[in-house]
Amino acid sequence: MIEIYEFKEFDKTFHKATVSIKIHKWGNFRIKRIKVFEKEGSRWFSLPSEEYEKEGKKKYFPLNDFETQEMNDAFRNKFFKALDEYKEKNIKKSNVEEQINIPF
Repeated sequence: MIEIYEFKEFDKTFHKATVSIKIHKWGNFRIKRIKVFEKEGSRWFSLPSEEYEKEGKKKYFPLNDFETQEMNDAFRNKFFKALDEYKEKNIKKSNVEEQINIPF
């Protein structure tokens, strides 16, 4: 099970959120600051990476990955399922609370 324990939403062009997760089956292993992107109906994430410069351009070297595409896809599916569930429970609830608490 993947648990979202930190979520920060952004209103940037493609970078939509930064998320920290806990993976219970791995002894509550935590991965912090996963960047979530969205463009034209597609979404993807970037695990923590190291920034470097090459030929005057910013590049990013991934610090973690899976050995196979199959494992990467499985993790991706579970990650986005956990993110969608988190947003369903927490984001809509807070919006309703804000609407109720607005003084008139």
